Amino acid sequence: CTAVIASGRAKRASLAKAYLSRCEAQGGKYTRLAAGSGATSSGEDILASAIRDCGRAIRLAPNNGDAYFKRALYYTFQKDTTRAIADYNRLVKLRPKSGGPLAFRGRAYLESGAYDRALLDCTEALKRGYTIGGLAQDCLDQAGTAKQRLAGGQKLGDPRAWCDGKALAEEGFPQDRQIEGCTLLINSGKETPDDLIKDHFNRARAYDFEGAADKAIDDYNVVIDLQPRNADAHGSLGVIYWVKNDYDRAIGNFDKAIALNGSRMDLYFPYRGRCHFALGHFALAIADFDSALKRNANDADTLVARSFAFTGSGAYDKAIADADRAIELSPVSGATEAFDSRGNAHFHKGDFAAAIDDYTAALKLWPENPQALYGRGAAKSRRGDTTGAAADMNAARALKADIAAAEEKLGIGP
Repeated sequence: CTAVIASGRAKRASLAKAYLSRCEAQGGKYTRLAAGSGATSSGEDILASAIRDCGRAIRLAPNNGDAYFKRALYYTFQKDTTRAIADYNRLVKLRPKSGGPLAFRGRAYLESGAYDRALLDCTEALKRGYTIGGLAQDCLDQAGTAKQRLAGGQKLGDPRAWCDGKALAEEGFPQDRQIEGCTLLINSGKETPDDLIKDHFNRARAYDFEGAADKAIDDYNVVIDLQPRNADAHGSLGVIYWVKNDYDRAIGNFDKAIALNGSRMDLYFPYRGRCHFALGHFALAIADFDSALKRNANDADTLVARSFAFTGSGAYDKAIADADRAIELSPVSGATEAFDSRGNAHFHKGDFAAAIDDYTAALKLWPENPQALYGRGAAKSRRGDTTGAAADMNAARALKADIAAAEEKLGIGP
């Protein structure tokens, strides 16, 4: 599939088919990894790449129901029920007589806590004869039980089992059950200080999982007040602040997590490095990426990140070497950014022909990559191709309005 995509000769329909096939292959690889050893960072990268490929298939073939279905399914693996439901909505419109899309959308509604909608979808799926795997009936049963608990006053059961996550695995209810269990324990007035640390930490993770970042921050801060040397609370706060683009706060928390030798050093160094890079602290970013790569020398994402940082610091040959290695290690999920980074390094070295080749290679893997489009346009401009430059840079601006300012911070411009 990658060969077809990279050839530049595939017609639109064939290209869409290749992206969808590669999406499915990566999704299958993720499920095998998850079944064998649970979710890992490499597995999550594979899943994210699968979702991107399904999206490219959809852009090329907007009425391809299989692409919507696969992407929705993979969104549910990421616990992103909002995006999953949006894709299932489209699938329901494309296949209005089928019960399958309703059953899967009902399951997504169940996981999001929208029990009434889950009941409606799963009931209709059964009416249409969809009984495969017992999905619709199981959805109906669980949604009904959950609704009774909320409306009929059924007790939660053992709050400790919910707060610790044990009941989540056993009964498959959404994350708000964990939040409720932890809240009951916190408000009981019976918890020891050690128990409260665990309760607030578990609730913070659940809030973060649900997208309630500010509530998660509050709980992690309670954990730190109770146990100032809790490295993983500091590290988790760092990740939240990184997502919020609050890089100084993120760095402060990663500093503490690293000093306390937290359990996820494999995450703290690369995340802190990305924060330093965003602030233009290239030497500090490189030092963090070096530390991360000492722990995992074959982490393609960190190699790409260090490649960008090397370019920012003027070490263009080192940037090219890191990009080369990332492409070798991850020809699918890592290659788009690696080609983009290598293109930037060639651009700064004045080798605009090589830069154009790399940006073009990135665009073959992701045709709507604004960074590669703008970079290629800038390189074409430096070679005197004003028509080609304008076309590429205008296309980049259409995808990302502020792309010129972002790229010029990296020294990429006409």
